[in-house]
Amino acid sequence: MSTTVLNIDVEANTDFILENVYVDYSTNLPVNLAGYSAVFEVRENTEKQTVLLHLTNVTGDVYLGNDGVILVKIKPSHTNTVATLQPTWHTGLYDLVLVDATGVRRRLLKGFFNVVPNLG
Repeated sequence: MSTTVLNIDVEANTDFILENVYVDYSTNLPVNLAGYSAVFEVRENTEKQTVLLHLTNVTGDVYLGNDGVILVKIKPSHTNTVATLQPTWHTGLYDLVLVDATGVRRRLLKGFFNVVPNLG
């Protein structure tokens, strides 16, 4: 299974939901995510591992369904926090990692994470 590359643009100070379905490629059926954990992180870049945003299912910002559905909920406060920590930051690199009950880690998504100005 390869990691899907998906670049994300989030408008500053707005709600954004990233939805994905985790499918077992051998059966083409959604995976029951009971017992899994998930981490969604945005980092400054590949060389500097400064974490700009850290969301998990434990904090309630990532939802894992028994139907394979994964929802990452990015709130206005998340982009405000990022802007406060790194005032000149608008782009980072993110990944979404699932960990099953046995500790096996799978990186499902990765790409650029862009915070764009809210013009409204």
